[in-house]
Amino acid sequence: MNRQARTWRIVGLVVLSLAALLAAFDWTWFRPLIQAHIHERSGRRIDFDELQIGLDRTFAPTVRFRNLNIENAPWAAKRPLIRAAELSAAFDWASLLHGERVVVTRLRLVDAEVDLEQQADGLRNWRLTRPDDRGPGRIRVLTLDPERTRAHVSLRGAALELELQAMPLANAETLPGLAALPLTRTLTLRGSRQAQPFDGAFAISDIISFFDSAHAFALRGDFGVAGARVALQGQASDLLQFGALDLDLHASGARLAALASTFHRPLPASIPPLAADIRAHLTKTARAWNASQLVARIGRSDLSGTFEGRPAENDAPAQLRATLISRNVDLGEWRSGGAAAPSAPSVAPSVAPTKGGAGPRPDTRFDAEVDWQIATLTGAPLPQNLPITGWRAHAVWRDDRLALAPLAFAFAGGAASGQVTLAPSASTAALQLTGLRLDQLGVPELSGRLNARVALRSRGESVDGLLSALAGTVDADLQPGATLPATLDAKLGLDGGRWLRTQLGGGGQRSAVRAASLQLRLDQGIAAVQRLALETDTVLLTGAGSIDLPRRRVSVSVTPQRKQRALFALDDTIKFDGALAAPTISLARRVDQ
Repeated sequence: MNRQARTWRIVGLVVLSLAALLAAFDWTWFRPLIQAHIHERSGRRIDFDELQIGLDRTFAPTVRFRNLNIENAPWAAKRPLIRAAELSAAFDWASLLHGERVVVTRLRLVDAEVDLEQQADGLRNWRLTRPDDRGPGRIRVLTLDPERTRAHVSLRGAALELELQAMPLANAETLPGLAALPLTRTLTLRGSRQAQPFDGAFAISDIISFFDSAHAFALRGDFGVAGARVALQGQASDLLQFGALDLDLHASGARLAALASTFHRPLPASIPPLAADIRAHLTKTARAWNASQLVARIGRSDLSGTFEGRPAENDAPAQLRATLISRNVDLGEWRSGGAAAPSAPSVAPSVAPTKGGAGPRPDTRFDAEVDWQIATLTGAPLPQNLPITGWRAHAVWRDDRLALAPLAFAFAGGAASGQVTLAPSASTAALQLTGLRLDQLGVPELSGRLNARVALRSRGESVDGLLSALAGTVDADLQPGATLPATLDAKLGLDGGRWLRTQLGGGGQRSAVRAASLQLRLDQGIAAVQRLALETDTVLLTGAGSIDLPRRRVSVSVTPQRKQRALFALDDTIKFDGALAAPTISLARRVDQ
């Protein structure tokens, strides 16, 4: 036998001897000393029938009490802090030897009742040797094995009241693919958070993990708050830090905000109340969240696809990737509710210090990349509430900047394509519009199709700010084949005789539009007319002027040039002045006269 083998043999013998000594010694003899120590420090009584100290199968130090009873704090409820037929705790060696915090790797409670209370100022009833200490916790429990156990939790600073009960399941059950984690217990909970009542009931496997354990447990059940229900089935680990997850999820409720509050991610109060139903398979590893098989309906809108999220790490923001398909998205429901844009989501946010050093705050920085196809998009702020169809967009959110590139959709009988960038520092739009029907754009007098090219840029965070800084160009022209009523043709030419003939003829005649074009150049929100022309067989109209978008005012003059002599005609200019929505129309002497 070599020296190394002999050394390990000696170490093994020492450990076994120590374990045997610990197990054989009657630690219950120390009961009077423990009682005196606790009473001296906190003024509370502690009693137990038996105390055992030893090593478990993994050689972790273990403490076990039989028939334990610990008196509650004077200011807490008039019931024991703990009453348990058995309480045993396994400890992490490293934390006992040199850790700042004692780590309990496993806490087992049998036939127990527990009362945990914390006042708003941080005073806690479970601190026995330092009862007035309001500082950070000194004990962390990684996993809990409750058997026939009830607990009351009151955290007044968080406005949380909770009743828990763990009881044996009548017959053990297994979930598909989780035969190694049979469901053996029921866990029921009822309480309120921020005065909002909630309840839940789950079948679970033996041990629940909270922190840093990577110990998986199976669960099946549902949780409800404010009319919303969330059903879960699968396995999870380390609940309080969102460890690994592999769950089927079904969330439904009368209010979208209620569903968000279920996960402690409240949405802005301006979000309108919309019925929601969401199904997905949710998985999480140490570095990513994934939602597959996603099928959701929110109000009249639907969504399906996949999500992947990664938490913020060091200087890198959180990451979100999604591929989405919708049959219909109704923006009108959100606009009618007066909703602002939802806050930027955070994917398992990290913690960063506040500027004032007042404590940690969530790091809500995130980058996102989303491919979204929408068959029909309704409720957009378009003329006559036109629906958008065939929406396809690749959206990238990075550094407070949203880029839609490429972007393509159809509306008003035509199509649009290009790219749009939205950011407080600089927003741009470059779009090509083809074949838009004029009658669907709110110009029923004209029949025909419009082509346009838009290149705009601006900056600002409000509509008024964006309009005041708007710059760029707009070019538009009509496709061949457009027509307008002959009556309107006569009016635009200021030809009273021809107008009268169209009236006598029944007023149903139409005039062909040979050409029509518009060119605008925008600077600081003022759209100067570079070209405005409309030509029919009888008249050529040319225009000049400007449109003040920030003030919503217009000042444009249109001058007709008739192609033939006319009786009862005026050689004047038509002027449009005043509010953009309802300008005053008047006649003025032509400048060239």
